[in-house]
Amino acid sequence: MPELSDEEFLHILSMDRDECYAYSIETIAASSQMWWLRHDNNYAIQKTADGGRHLHIWPHCRLAENAATKQWENFTSTTLELGDFYRLWYPDMLQTGQRIIVCFIEGHGFLSVTAEKLDEDLRYARSSLNPLRIDVVPSFENKPRVGRRLTKSKPLYNKPMKSEVE
Repeated sequence: MPELSDEEFLHILSMDRDECYAYSIETIAASSQMWWLRHDNNYAIQKTADGGRHLHIWPHCRLAENAATKQWENFTSTTLELGDFYRLWYPDMLQTGQRIIVCFIEGHGFLSVTAEKLDEDLRYARSSLNPLRIDVVPSFENKPRVGRRLTKSKPLYNKPMKSEVE
């Protein structure tokens, strides 16, 4: 993935959370990779007061590095291939209900989505890149997805939460 220029970086930082989410989905879908913060076996995860867990992902290394402050200052940005996300993380996220915060930028709020919503949006974005190929990421459902029509729906907004390193 090409590096972000300073101009692009500042433009992304100026986006509101909906624009940043849409940009992130398109970028992740096109590059087949995402970035997250990791330190040893710990990941940038936040917990809500009700016990919910939220994994943070970003579309570019520089954006993830920008978030490596405060409780995550010892964390480094690490790439996660989309196929590895679906193989290693997605099944557990479906089972546990763990949510994903896409492109967290300090002071801009965030969008928290379910694993299903992230999957739906990535499939839609990837099918837009290659309209002849609908089933572009692995499916963990028992039913075949070939020919399934994808729809856009609004991401879910989450309540403010307390950051924790896990």
